[in-house]
Amino acid sequence: MKKQLRIGLDVVLVLLLAMALIAYTADSSQDKGDTGSTFAADRADRADELDDIEEELEDADGTRAEDDDSEESDSEGEDDSDSDSGSGGGSITLEYGGLDSDSGGLSVSAKAMIKDLGLFEKAVESVENRYRLDRDIGVIIGDLPENNEVFVANGPAYYPNVDAIVFPWNFMRTTYDVLEEEAASSDEAMKFTAQSLQYVLYHEFAHVLIDQLDLAVTGREEDAADQFATLLAMETGGPLGAYATGIVFTELEGDSPPSMEAYMDEHSFGKQRMVSSLCYIYGAAEVSGEGGSEEISNYIGDRAPRCASEFEQMASSWTRILEPHRIDSADQESE
Repeated sequence: MKKQLRIGLDVVLVLLLAMALIAYTADSSQDKGDTGSTFAADRADRADELDDIEEELEDADGTRAEDDDSEESDSEGEDDSDSDSGSGGGSITLEYGGLDSDSGGLSVSAKAMIKDLGLFEKAVESVENRYRLDRDIGVIIGDLPENNEVFVANGPAYYPNVDAIVFPWNFMRTTYDVLEEEAASSDEAMKFTAQSLQYVLYHEFAHVLIDQLDLAVTGREEDAADQFATLLAMETGGPLGAYATGIVFTELEGDSPPSMEAYMDEHSFGKQRMVSSLCYIYGAAEVSGEGGSEEISNYIGDRAPRCASEFEQMASSWTRILEPHRIDSADQESE
């Protein structure tokens, strides 16, 4: 497929992204009352460690506040409701780095506009409003520092040793470039890009929950994280983000036969991840009575008849695992 004209692409990219985000958010049946809430930034327990990270990130935007009163109350003990629920009062802080320089294939203006969209804020809020975390988590949108020994992944990743998720700017540009080749139009590419970026952040939050809450996982954690991301994406109105992300990973893998290293990787292959997510989406539609898409059914082939039971098993398992840690459940227990 021919590429679209690249004149002023970074600005066009963000404008279309804004339109796509507004469109699919309006269609969502969940979180209709969401607003851009501010997120608490009390991370005193690991301030020194995260300060070192900020020094490595270029021109980090925003400050990390330290609430002395909150720190004192944390040292004296949680309130009764937190103690009863077995979970702490960890919060999520979202920060942007590298906003004042062109990098990662994005200009300063493009980065600023992406930040103003609230794309990642919505994803953070979706998690923070649903689940209780034991520790504070930082989400850092920025460039990976060169020759660092902390952030070793090439793309978005959760680093439990510093309680942080790092989401590089260049991954956003890569995602758009891949989807632009596959989509029928620029509008479709932007819609898929918006949903894909949120899906990937949900995936990383799954690793956070598994780590902090010591959740039971049988099988590969990466597959479990894909399941959680697909479920939350369906709840928040962006289920096709799973499909779009599968396209990106499949394209990045290339057409060459997989190497032995690829088989040893903890991730499933891109096409496997895409098909599994589509199966869950199709199965959810079947279970709800809406009926699965014929297009998806044709794509996943003989697996389609089993997708309803696969979805029910997966959704039921995650519901049981996370039920003790949901904010609404914990609040009910404390009453």
